[in-house]
Amino acid sequence: MTVNITLPDSMKNFIETEAANAGFASIDEYLASVISELQQRKAMEELEAKLLAAMEGPFVEVTPDFWDSVRCKGKQIAAEKQSQP
Repeated sequence: MTVNITLPDSMKNFIETEAANAGFASIDEYLASVISELQQRKAMEELEAKLLAAMEGPFVEVTPDFWDSVRCKGKQIAAEKQSQP
C-alpha cells in the first residue's frame, strides 16, 4: 500500500534524523514502526479501560465449584465447535 503525505521541511528532517538514529534503513520502515507502536499503545489503553471497568463489579467469588463450571462450559463450547462443519 502506498500513502503519500506532505510535511513541512522541519518535520521531514526530524523524521529522517530519527529513522537514521534508530537504525532504520528507510523512512518507510521507521514510520511503520511508529504506527505499530501507536497501535500497541492504543490496544493496551483499551485493555486497561476494560480491566478498570471490570474492577467496578459485579464480583464473583472464585471457588472450586466456580472453576468446575468454567471447565464444564469450556468443554461444552469445544464440543460444539468440533461438531460444526
